[in-house]
Amino acid sequence: MQNLKQFCEQPEAQYTALPTHTSTRWTTLDNVLEMMIELWEPLKQHFHSLKCPPWIRENFFKSDDSLVIVTFLHSALLVFKKPLLLLQSTSASFPELAGIFELFKRAILKRHSSEFYGAKTAELLKGIDKDCAEVLKSSFKEFYEVTLEYIDKRYRPEKHPANVAWILLRNRKAKYEEVKEMAKQIDPQVAMADELFDEVSALNGILQNIPDETFSEDGPETKIMKLLSENDSLPLIYKLGGIVFSIPVSNAFVERVFSPVSSQWRRERNRLNEATAKSLLQVRVNLDFSCSKMHGLISKDQKLLKQIVGGEKYL
Repeated sequence: MQNLKQFCEQPEAQYTALPTHTSTRWTTLDNVLEMMIELWEPLKQHFHSLKCPPWIRENFFKSDDSLVIVTFLHSALLVFKKPLLLLQSTSASFPELAGIFELFKRAILKRHSSEFYGAKTAELLKGIDKDCAEVLKSSFKEFYEVTLEYIDKRYRPEKHPANVAWILLRNRKAKYEEVKEMAKQIDPQVAMADELFDEVSALNGILQNIPDETFSEDGPETKIMKLLSENDSLPLIYKLGGIVFSIPVSNAFVERVFSPVSSQWRRERNRLNEATAKSLLQVRVNLDFSCSKMHGLISKDQKLLKQIVGGEKYL
């Protein structure tokens, strides 16, 4: 890297260590491409200066097409990044899934129909051979088409419960027909209960009386579950909400647990039993309290305090 630093000693280039891309996380690729574009000329000079450079990298930086391709990928990945971050969020809920995919698909469709490959990409295409530019444009268009095909193949909304958007309570009103239609798919007995109509009417009345600032401060899942848990008169809607919000949006949360597992249960701590490892992970993954709040909760739990000072944990 010392040689690369040498080529970065130019007025418009500043050396920065290239970030590492993790193959299981697409969001890290965006940062790598951005840094590659920023350090393109120093990287190009660096590989040209080597006596025996890896031939793949040498040919890559020799080609006039390479910067155009990298710039297009960086632009395209920005469209991928937002839905990926939303899906990986711990607060992502199943009712939001359809909206996330709809916006993502619409963005790709718009780029495809408008033949938009990025503003910087368009400028770079003007500077290369016309025939090469047309070949690249065709490849970029195919990239969008493959993406759309993958979405249609992997995301099958017809297999998911329909009419779930009402549970996000965005417009402060739930329609009985939509609630009933959703209930038919996840709990038919609830759908045929006359009490469901009365509960929907009661829910709408409660929603109208909630102040705007209170209504907008919580996320969808927190909002509906807090609202239903505080009103015992809505057991059927509470049941439907519990089922819908328990459907996992992605496996991102589960995968995040693997890293803490390897740090807690390692060679130096190989005598840690499964129950202890499980307890440590449950606290780390599920609790996000501050130290002062956790101290307050523990101080009030007399049973837990006795267990802390007891000797059973050493057996």
